[in-house]
Formats: sequence, C-alpha cells, structure tokens
Amino acid sequence: MVEKIVVLGATGSVGKQVVEDIINKDGPDSGHENPSIIVGMANSKGLIFNPEGIIGAEDLVQNREHFNVSVTHPYTEGTDMAETLIDAFRQAGVLGEILAMDVTALKGEQILKVHQQLLATNNRMVTANKNALALSPNKQFQELAGFPMVYNYSPTVMAGGGAISWLRQCKNIGETVHRIEGMFSGTMGFICSKLDEGYTLSQSVREAYEKGYTEPHPHDDLNGLDVLRKLVILPRTAGFDVSAEDVLLEGLVSDDLYRKDVEAYFQLIEKEVDGRIEQVRQEALKEEKKLRFVAEFDNTEIQPKMNVGLKAVESNSPLGRLSGTDNLVNIFAQERAPNGHVIVTPGAGIERTAGEVRAAASELILGGANVYGAQLPKAMC
Repeated sequence: MVEKIVVLGATGSVGKQVVEDIINKDGPDSGHENPSIIVGMANSKGLIFNPEGIIGAEDLVQNREHFNVSVTHPYTEGTDMAETLIDAFRQAGVLGEILAMDVTALKGEQILKVHQQLLATNNRMVTANKNALALSPNKQFQELAGFPMVYNYSPTVMAGGGAISWLRQCKNIGETVHRIEGMFSGTMGFICSKLDEGYTLSQSVREAYEKGYTEPHPHDDLNGLDVLRKLVILPRTAGFDVSAEDVLLEGLVSDDLYRKDVEAYFQLIEKEVDGRIEQVRQEALKEEKKLRFVAEFDNTEIQPKMNVGLKAVESNSPLGRLSGTDNLVNIFAQERAPNGHVIVTPGAGIERTAGEVRAAASELILGGANVYGAQLPKAMC
C-alpha cells in the first residue's frame, strides 16, 4: 500500500526539504519497502491536492508564486485550513487515509483546529510545530498526544532526540518524574559557547545570525519563547497539568529592546546588554561555572515550578560540558533515573528536522509491521 502524504507548510524551508526527501527517498521508485506519495501540499494561500499524487511537487515548492497560482483548493472567506483540507479529502474519497505532516509555524486556534479535525476524521499526523501542543489547554494536549499510534509529536523537542518517548514511558508505568532540565535551543547553545570563549553577547548573536543558526530575526530566539514551548511539552508528556503561563521566563534580551531592523537590534544589544552579561559571566567564572540558557521543571515541592533563562551551571556538569549547537535534556525519575538520564542530540537544522519528521511518520506507517519484511517464526509444537 502506498502512503498518501500531505505536507502543511510545504513552501517553508523545512517543508521544501520534506517534499524533496519523500520524493527521492520514500517514493515508489526509490526501492522503499513502504513507499509514500505526496498527494497534498499546503501553504498560507491554500492547498494543492491530487489523490493520485502531485506531479512536479519539487518544482512547485521551490517557486512560491508558481505554487500559489497552482493551488487547487484556495482558502476563501468563511473557510479555514481545516475545513479546506477535510472537504478536499472527503470529495476525493480518501478521508481517513491521509498522513499529514505539519512543518508550519502557525499559532492559535487555526492550527489547533487542523490537528483536532484531522484526527477526528481518522487521519494520522506528525508535527514539528509546537504551538498546538504547548499553547493550548492541557486537556486539548491530552486529546492529541494521547494517541501515539496516530499522532506523533516527537520532532517538536530536540528534533525527535528521544525525550518525549522516554517521558511517555514514565507516564505509562506510573514513574514519578522529579526534574527535567536542559538546553533545547541549538542557537542558544552556540551563543553560550561563544560566551565561554570571551565573546560579547552582541558578537555571539551576530555570528550565530551570519551562520544561519538563528530565526530570520534573532529576537525570536533570544526572547526564549521557543524554549518555553518545548519545556511545556515535556512535563505534559509525563502527565503533569502545566501551561505556558506557569513558566517564569527571562529572555536573554527583553522585548522592549526589539527593533525590526536587525543591525539596529545588534547595536542596541551591544549598548544595553553586553556589559550586564559580561558581568554575570565573570561572576560565574569566579565560582568555576559557565552560563547556559536553561529550561527547568521541578516537581520536588508541593507545586511544580518551571523556569527558562540564563543560569550559571557547574563547569563539569552535563550542561556545563555541552558545547556548540548541541541540545541536551537531563531527566530525573524515581526509579529509572534517580541520578539523571541524559540525552544529547545535534541542534535541529533543516535537513535534520526534515529527517526526523519522516522518521516519526515511519512509526505511524509501519505500526506493528516487520520492518525487514520477515515472517514470524513457525510454531515448533
């Protein structure tokens, strides 16, 4: 059976890579054991849909204008993405046969509704978009995340590095999670490593920006909101009723210093923030510590606490030894990891994120199938 894939956010950087990889690595002509075809691609203008497979999908996503004029199901006044998708699938007779991949950065009710309606109509979904899971009430998180055989969200944190599956196992066996701490941003990891070398904050951010490690505007990394969303997802996966509002967030650069012009933004960081950060770094050095942008969940008191911000950590600790763009999570659990369970993964670039989305999709495609095509052993008695 050929899997029918719909890519949401197909004209974005990750979406383009996902489309290319599915065609070249997972398509019917690739020799794949469980081939896939792209039947749908959506962006902010609408959906291109063909239940038999979209011809020239790679070319379409590389040219946004060409994509937009090729849309077969545009969003219209009074309709949204969810309604457009469901109507297209229903009219083609494939509702319940779709595996959707969300690589958008959409927020709010619109993307939450897409996730909810796709599952409600018996389709499957993989998401790298954190917003529907982190910014919605916990009840809605549970309605989505509670069905891992049809909804895989492992790419949302550390690009599928294993933290979500490990925490889900804790929930499944009633294991108490005491603490979660980590560095969940390759961008912030790189910046902190440059601080270790004596660079100022503005110099570190500028280099990260020039290397393409940051978002198009670096403030979208430096405000800490991306890390906050990842932090909310992890304890929710372990069964805790927490929300974004519960997190004490201290961004590396405050919102009042935001400037739309990136160069002006860098200059303001140099003027207003460099000195303060260097003073904090020197104080940490006196205690043989290093600065890291840390996300923390603590369940050791009556009420769980969550914090995101710059913190001085022991130089020989897992966080202190972390360098470059690598991500790390350290999970402390009652029986499985009383001294911590450390997972280190590379920071999520475009190619890696696309690969992890495909890897998460493969779990839904295969289900209980034997990945090697072998048969179960015959009974000996």
